[in-house]
Amino acid sequence: MTKQTPLILQIQEDCLNSSIQVAQILLKAKVAATKLELQEFLEWINVELNGYAGSANEIPPYREITGSPKAFNPHHGWQSIIFENSDIAKIVSIATINQPISTMEDMVSNMKEVRKFIFPYAQEIKEKIAKSIGYINRCSS
Repeated sequence: MTKQTPLILQIQEDCLNSSIQVAQILLKAKVAATKLELQEFLEWINVELNGYAGSANEIPPYREITGSPKAFNPHHGWQSIIFENSDIAKIVSIATINQPISTMEDMVSNMKEVRKFIFPYAQEIKEKIAKSIGYINRCSS
């Protein structure tokens, strides 16, 4: 009979293996947290696996990314958005990622192929950005 590697050692080995996805490691950690009755750790694992459904204040800072806001111009491709107000520029340059970890892994995987990480704004944010730079006024007149 073969001796099975203890679960915690399996998790540690998986963490060192770059071919294993974080979501898979978290599933094993969930089993360990359940078995060891680590409720706070289990809650964290669940929101990482399922996504953060609550307010942005509940999302940990490590799920924040900073980038350069760009808009697609059909004649010139992706163009940087220039804001007159630096506070607005800073706000729209930071995105809070609330999706499940598996979705984030897919996004990073796609980033490697296209060499860009594209994180689209929600429709209401797009509209606010367009209004703040006067794009809506130019399009409607």
